[in-house]
Amino acid sequence: QYMLIDAYSPQVGRSEEAVPRLVTLSLSPAKGVALAASNALIQAAVEGATLSLTPLLPMARSGVSGVRDHLMDVVVAIQNAGNGIAPDELVLLCENMAGEMNAATLQKLCNVVADWVKAGGKAPFAVAERMASLTSRLESGGLEAGVAGTLIRVLKVMAQLEAPEFTALLQEAARRALRGIEHLNRLSVGESEMIDLLSALARLDSGFLPRLVDDGPTLPPRNVRALAAAIRRVEGAGSPLLSRMLSSEWCPPQTRSAILEYRGA
Repeated sequence: QYMLIDAYSPQVGRSEEAVPRLVTLSLSPAKGVALAASNALIQAAVEGATLSLTPLLPMARSGVSGVRDHLMDVVVAIQNAGNGIAPDELVLLCENMAGEMNAATLQKLCNVVADWVKAGGKAPFAVAERMASLTSRLESGGLEAGVAGTLIRVLKVMAQLEAPEFTALLQEAARRALRGIEHLNRLSVGESEMIDLLSALARLDSGFLPRLVDDGPTLPPRNVRALAAAIRRVEGAGSPLLSRMLSSEWCPPQTRSAILEYRGA
């Protein structure tokens, strides 16, 4: 089988048979063979072979986590080469990777989606649904910090499209993230990304921030500061919502100090 990998690898991009053969080999029950075949596809993509995403998607079914991670590396290479990923291909990728548990692989998926949406200024609704549904894992501690940070970025990029059809979906996802991530400030730019996300959603629905303030007593204390910062950005330092937070017993001391600082006290 290794001889077959060596034979097909140079043919990628030149022979229609090469990619399907390597994808089949990447699904081998022999871990070494599977990884060698999927790595050959990465090398071909990095070296400039023109690949289409759809024929690669069976790799998402591999029981070898490294093969699934290699699939995402190939997708990143396709994206970086400017070959383009069609909207329906992005939908299929998200559907196939929806149950992924490997943190590094999931983080790559989130980054691919965020970059695709940002570059194109649009997102298929099915992709928004898949990304939003990942936040359900936050409340059970099912996503590690790196994935949580990239997931917030995806949601932010989608919210900044200001597409009304995404509003309710992204609002619920943002609420879950605000409740489920224990320490936003410990994520790389997690707090600032969350402020951007909440602010973008608030511009589409004036009732969104008041509902989040209602959630205040149930939020992790350190995340309340991000909510206060979003309110300040959208409504200004004199916002009645900030006054309401300031007078609430549940308002953490750190947030109370931040609000007073906003107001020059």
